[in-house]
Amino acid sequence: MDQDIILEVCGDYDLVRLWQALQDLMAPLRGETYRPTLVREQGTLRSAVTFSYIELIQYQGMEQEHCHSLNQLLDTYYSIKRSHGKLRSQRNDLLKLIQTESDRLGKKLSLQDEAISSGKQAEKYKYWGELITANLYQIKQGQNEVEVIDYYDPEYPTVRIPLESHLTPNENAQAYFRLYNKGKAGVAATEPFRHQTLAEMNYLESVKTALENAVNVAELAEIRQELVEQKYLKDKSKPGRKEKAERPQPMRFVSSTGQTILVGKNNKQNDFLTLKVAKSRDMWLHVKDIPGSHVVVPLDKEEFPDDTTLEEAAALAAYFSQAKNSSTVPVDYTHVRNVKKPVGAKPGMVIYENQWTLYINPDPELAERLKADDSATLLG
Repeated sequence: MDQDIILEVCGDYDLVRLWQALQDLMAPLRGETYRPTLVREQGTLRSAVTFSYIELIQYQGMEQEHCHSLNQLLDTYYSIKRSHGKLRSQRNDLLKLIQTESDRLGKKLSLQDEAISSGKQAEKYKYWGELITANLYQIKQGQNEVEVIDYYDPEYPTVRIPLESHLTPNENAQAYFRLYNKGKAGVAATEPFRHQTLAEMNYLESVKTALENAVNVAELAEIRQELVEQKYLKDKSKPGRKEKAERPQPMRFVSSTGQTILVGKNNKQNDFLTLKVAKSRDMWLHVKDIPGSHVVVPLDKEEFPDDTTLEEAAALAAYFSQAKNSSTVPVDYTHVRNVKKPVGAKPGMVIYENQWTLYINPDPELAERLKADDSATLLG
């Protein structure tokens, strides 16, 4: 592109500004006054977006981290990219496993619902059997059906009941009672298995939420180990070689009033926090009826945390849950002494009572602001 074309496109004034901007970009390199800058996403994952030898004003809404040298900048950028690539790959593998298991359970639940629905329809057989019994005097063997008055209905309509012609009236009634009892027994036998299926589906949803909240490979390793222990994955460790399990490390936050708030990021952390770390008098929080983190506010002599701490703890519970992208999320809170783990329950699954409920909005900026610098070693 020759000078005449440049002038025609830019104009003299724009060309001068363009030349000055180019000189400004070159000046740090000439004088070695550059400031290596790494641009990172906001939030928990903080993935690297780009880098430059100067601050980039077009990324003012993102976090900019300064390095001592260009070498350090490049090492940091590509190290973050490799780490996040590994994190995404491992997380996607585990999410695929969870989805496969959830689909399997969904089909199982459909069959169980169908069996229960069919069993409940057998209620009419009891009703038919009773109507036949009440009208034995007017039914003769050999009939294919009978029309009788429905004395259960205040308006006394007639109802038509199919019959087996080779059976006596009483035998037809008893056949319907047997069908009713079979259906009732089927419902009673299926409902406990349906509850187990729902509980397992809920558990897998909690694992999925933990995977989506995981920000490093160490947290994924905790979740993977949990899935091994729950028989969803095979143990790939060498036979006879038991590695010492790392102690779970829940995150630590500090409220605006200086109060500690502890958050479990996955089921192993949740169990450890609620069942091992928390004291009976501490305040415990969890989103209502959906998977999410256990949140604990340690208390000393006071019965409740201050209002600001309680609201911020509830906001963290909402953010580290399946409802993180929702608004006005119900968060239950109660004392740890009211939280129990049922015998045989899966990791992270608890029941609780005597709770109160707050309605709160998840806030990623609050989570970033309150995060303590020593959260990685808070229980060391």
